[in-house]
Amino acid sequence: MLNRRIFRMLTIIMLLFLSICLLWWLTLRPSVDGILLQSLITKNASFPIIKPSITPRLIKTKLFVLVIVSSAPAGVSIERRHVIRNTWGNFDLYNGPRTWKVVFMSGRTGDEEKDKTLFSESKKYGDILICDYKDDYSKITTKLLSSFQWAASVKDLYGFEYLLKTDDDIYISIPRLYQWIDTKGVTMNHVYAGNTYSNYVVREKNHRHYVSKEDLPYDIYPTFCKGSMLLLSGSLIPKIVKLARKVKRIVPDDAYVGLLMNELNVKAVQMKGLVQHSFLSYFLPLLGPCHFQNVIGMGDSLTTQQMFHLHKQMFFKIQDKSSWLCIQRWLKLLFATMFLFILYSLFLKSRFLSMCKAVCKLTKVLRVVPARHWAKKKSNYNN
Repeated sequence: MLNRRIFRMLTIIMLLFLSICLLWWLTLRPSVDGILLQSLITKNASFPIIKPSITPRLIKTKLFVLVIVSSAPAGVSIERRHVIRNTWGNFDLYNGPRTWKVVFMSGRTGDEEKDKTLFSESKKYGDILICDYKDDYSKITTKLLSSFQWAASVKDLYGFEYLLKTDDDIYISIPRLYQWIDTKGVTMNHVYAGNTYSNYVVREKNHRHYVSKEDLPYDIYPTFCKGSMLLLSGSLIPKIVKLARKVKRIVPDDAYVGLLMNELNVKAVQMKGLVQHSFLSYFLPLLGPCHFQNVIGMGDSLTTQQMFHLHKQMFFKIQDKSSWLCIQRWLKLLFATMFLFILYSLFLKSRFLSMCKAVCKLTKVLRVVPARHWAKKKSNYNN
């Protein structure tokens, strides 16, 4: 009997161990870090980079961070650009000496009326970089390099120390980004930071991330930062543009930047505070300012209403420095536990008192009943 119990316990332990190993294997990302990869530079090559047909209006202000936001020319992206201009992209809402500027990069729609609307928006706000091609996902790397080339051309004018690339369905807290730069970024020679990622190169021809063996001989991408939110040192931008003329283009723009960074021997660094989950939108209404106190960026696929909600929560927390507003979660949990313990203790005390009273009553009954019994018996005997 004892041997059977031991055998069952060992079987359960073994199954748990195998389950953990399987889960670890399924979630493990392939990596080529530490492996010497062959260079992707094509000698004597000069791959073209399209110059934008419309560039943002120049300003004379020196910038600390230049923000480039990838955006579609029409549809919901029009509303998203409007929201960004009025929330996190608006420097005038914040008090601080280090400025930033948001520039949207886009192509054309191919529809004359929609393109006119895009050109009117660009003329009104002066913050859209437009390339002369039909905007679709296959041109995403072309769009990125065009914006980087423009950024390199205005580097001396703006003097930006960092370039942040993001998408129009992401919310960014620039003040929190500055905090990360002041604590982590300043310790690095070259900053290439964001949500790090690595995976196998897609070889399925029908997949939108398909890359042929001829264009990229690697089977696994070097670790790169996802394109939704990535931060680069300003000094890297001219180097990226120059190197991009020597390295074949692939469709995933973030993976392509990772290839260029690998050639420059700059490693991708994980930036804590970037939250990117597809199911995030379902939980946003339940979250308050204290849940976002360490968040730098959040997305993706956020609606305009969700971006306004995030701005209300995160902007409020940044502006209000009151320490009592956000008690740490463990302290809240401690208070809740103590409160429940007190209630439970009072409940037990009341139960204990009730039991004592019941015992006392029962004792009295046990005393009274025999007394009455013997009194009655004695009375009958006397009679």
